[in-house]
Amino acid sequence: MIRAASRPAFILAAAAIALGGCATGNKHAYAGTTPNFAVSGTRVVVVAVRDARSFVMAGERMPDFAGLTRGGAGNPRDILTESGNPLATDFGTTIADALKARGFKTTVLEGSVPGNAEGIAAALKKAGAERLTVVLIEEWQSDTLIDTALVFGLDLQVYDGAGKVLGATR
Repeated sequence: MIRAASRPAFILAAAAIALGGCATGNKHAYAGTTPNFAVSGTRVVVVAVRDARSFVMAGERMPDFAGLTRGGAGNPRDILTESGNPLATDFGTTIADALKARGFKTTVLEGSVPGNAEGIAAALKKAGAERLTVVLIEEWQSDTLIDTALVFGLDLQVYDGAGKVLGATR
């Protein structure tokens, strides 16, 4: 039984522990894993990933935001990348590592992706690469209460050295 005099200290300690657990939040690991891609080759490939999520572009969420987890009452808490890096950085590293594991020589393009064929060709020439793989993150957000839903929209384009699209998928 808790005595009346110690009750405020107990409540304060319990609140600090509970709030400390909430403040740390959940993290998802997007780096450090290597998906097994079906393709293989030896070409030099530049990988570029851009985060175009509307809430990140508007500054409503930080670039390391990966989704939400909800408590028993449905109250949301942010899920961030485990690395602390932006989601696009983790995606780029993971894709480059997966391509490397399949024989490609890869590098991750930092900065913006050129918007036209000439710009793409110039970026590839500067990097000494034969291909550019561009992934645009249009939507990526998990939402967990009991089950997890993943809402995503990704756009992939692969360019040759002249800046011509070789393939694309959404």
